[in-house]
Amino acid sequence: MKKELGKTLCLVALLGIAVAYLVPRGAIVFDHSAQRAGEGFRWKGELYIPTSAADYTEGKTIAKTTDNWQLNIVEEDKSHTFMVIRSFLDQWLCVREDYEFPKEGNVTAVYIDGKKIDNAELAAAAQYMLENFAAEREYAVESIRHDTEAQQMRDISYCFEGCPVGIDRNGDHIGRIDGEWVLARRVGEAGDLRTYELCAVPEEYFGILEKYCG
Repeated sequence: MKKELGKTLCLVALLGIAVAYLVPRGAIVFDHSAQRAGEGFRWKGELYIPTSAADYTEGKTIAKTTDNWQLNIVEEDKSHTFMVIRSFLDQWLCVREDYEFPKEGNVTAVYIDGKKIDNAELAAAAQYMLENFAAEREYAVESIRHDTEAQQMRDISYCFEGCPVGIDRNGDHIGRIDGEWVLARRVGEAGDLRTYELCAVPEEYFGILEKYCG
């Protein structure tokens, strides 16, 4: 009897450890209260509607709909204003309906190659470049993301007014072309070539760009 009790207690302990490990990682979800609403959903009294953003990091599952779609967090958003709804085949970003999604204004963070960087100096540099972009020359290339001796460019998207996700503005890229720091803005495409307008970055921002984009 004591032997069987010992086995039972051991199994219960192992189960508890497994649950304690898996629940925080989203592998086990107890909340199945969300309701699908068109391409969005209702959860905890809030309506979430589809939206789009260039950059964010999809995280763990914290709830499911009654028809078993996953609700996954956006890692950069602790308030769950943004969520990803996902099935086996489909997924898209949703935002709480009452949230005014800022797509312009003060730059408070940027994403470089999909990684969010919360740095005030880099945000100030991005703000300046957005507000003072003036095309100085055109540049045509098959892929601006293919690093060569003359070209080292990075994707950049912008977070406005504290928003946790990044917005793509005109297909912007930041980096060096022919040794010069530039912001590149896509303006056209012909055959295999894509055309960008280039604007030189002021020297005062070289240091912070070298740190995060070099």
